[in-house]
Amino acid sequence: MAKIKNLSLYTLLILCAWIVVFRATHIVNNEIAWDIFGYYLPLEATFIEGDMMLNDRTWVEELNQKHQLSGTLYQISSTPDNQPMYFFLFGMSIMYSGFFFIGHVLAGWLGFPQDGLSEPYAYSLVFGCIIYTLIGLYYLRKILKHFFSDQLTAILLIICVVGTNYVHHMTYKNLETTNILFMLVCILLWNTIQWYQHFRLKNMMAIGVSVVLMALIKPSEVLIVFLPLLWGVTSFDSLKNRGLFLLEYKKQLLITVVVCLVIASPQMMYWYAKTGSILYDSYKNPGVGLDIFWPHIIEALFSFRKGWLIYTPIMLFAVFGFVAMYKQRKELFIGLFVPFAISFYIMASWTEYWYGSSFSMRPVITQYPILLIAMGFFFVWVGKQQLAVRSTIVALTLFFIGLNQFQWWQLRNYILHDSRMTAAYYKRIFFKTAVTEEDKKLLLIERSFDGIQTLKNPEDYSSKLFINQQEIFKVKDENGNLEFINTFKIPFNQLTSKDHCWVRFTFDYRYNDTIPNDLYYAVMMERKNGDYGAMYFNMKTTNTNWQTFDTLFLTPEIRSVNDQLKFFVWNPNRVNFEAKNLQIHVLEHKN
Repeated sequence: MAKIKNLSLYTLLILCAWIVVFRATHIVNNEIAWDIFGYYLPLEATFIEGDMMLNDRTWVEELNQKHQLSGTLYQISSTPDNQPMYFFLFGMSIMYSGFFFIGHVLAGWLGFPQDGLSEPYAYSLVFGCIIYTLIGLYYLRKILKHFFSDQLTAILLIICVVGTNYVHHMTYKNLETTNILFMLVCILLWNTIQWYQHFRLKNMMAIGVSVVLMALIKPSEVLIVFLPLLWGVTSFDSLKNRGLFLLEYKKQLLITVVVCLVIASPQMMYWYAKTGSILYDSYKNPGVGLDIFWPHIIEALFSFRKGWLIYTPIMLFAVFGFVAMYKQRKELFIGLFVPFAISFYIMASWTEYWYGSSFSMRPVITQYPILLIAMGFFFVWVGKQQLAVRSTIVALTLFFIGLNQFQWWQLRNYILHDSRMTAAYYKRIFFKTAVTEEDKKLLLIERSFDGIQTLKNPEDYSSKLFINQQEIFKVKDENGNLEFINTFKIPFNQLTSKDHCWVRFTFDYRYNDTIPNDLYYAVMMERKNGDYGAMYFNMKTTNTNWQTFDTLFLTPEIRSVNDQLKFFVWNPNRVNFEAKNLQIHVLEHKN
């Protein structure tokens, strides 16, 4: 049968047409919400609210209340002196900015509110990020054609778009970082290839700009710099000579560094103005972070919660492909495998290795341009094997693509859950088109996004008395009134062996004189670098008689089982009161 000339080009055009149509017909009302709102916030603050530095969070709270953008305003961080500042870096705002201005003009022309959140802004961002998707796929085809035949390039493009979790994040979630980072990696990879062939300044600058934009979008992505630095390295000796080789192009390097600093300068100036430092970590959340010495590699690969190779099994071929690459093109191996390995290790070291709401392991998508090259070498190897091997791989490829599409359909129809999956639930819904409420009991516990937790199924929990303090504890001691009273700390692994538990706090209390405006029972998880999951339960009452305090606390996603549950009475006004009959019950799931 005759081969179709330019098959990969036609394949790309068909895939791009499908992406445009699908995304255009799946625009929702709250596109600019949650993380997207955080990325977008500098544009809203600067050009709509006139608060470029984010010195006042009141207007953000009002916007959130009006438009229901987020359960909590985690998109705002704080300076060392507890002043508001942006949580996310400026990278996504930079990428959104052109389309923001288009939306602003359209809103004025079409009579919509020029408030940064009306429909023209959302539509402009959605279609703008479709353009980023198409640019990424355009460069991906160029990269794949550089290494493989036109036919194999077409196959790899199909696998990328419809056979992996990228399909979800370039359509429904195309405003998120993954889509834009994928494009930037493709641009960087193509220009790396071109620079090492022609040594042109424009390619060097494209590499540098890609790296700095990725770092401004997601700081850990700066590690992609290892790709151009290690390109073509085959041994320790060639690695030692790489620095000397690059110095031959020191003028290009200097120009590129200057351009990168110009791009990064607004971020550094903002940090300096807000904190006095040109580098600052605004990602303040002790509940999540890098546990670099305790990576969740097995969970990231194989857990049913979000395991990459469980939900994107076709990428097994890419993993095997690194072996084939080493045998077929050894000069590519270090430059591609090492950046991927470092990046994956960092991803797996993140405490919340499932990365919130997503389809499969979202951050690995950034590495797909590298992985698709590895997969290409795997298919080249397969093409040289016996018919039985070729037939098996073809059958598995078709099955994995079909499975990916079906599970994506399950995700869109709320059968496959985007964050609460378990092995038992996965087995229950495998290739099913409907689920029951009984099936959903196999999911991980449901956590609200507004911080308000309610125990809906007490019958599924057994209760045990953990602390029973009958004596009266008072606010006043020999030193006078106290602010933090009757503090307890209990390591999580002493409370339960499960992934969560509920803790019930009951005691009687009364005020001896003044009825306070502020008195709270505080519960949180404590670790060395800060508390997380904190809840403050109001103990305000209207009289001085004995009252009963009774509340439940759901432990947050635990960063370490050695973290401690800490609870105490917080008495900021130091009023005189007393309490007795403190009982702490731990409610543990029966299954």
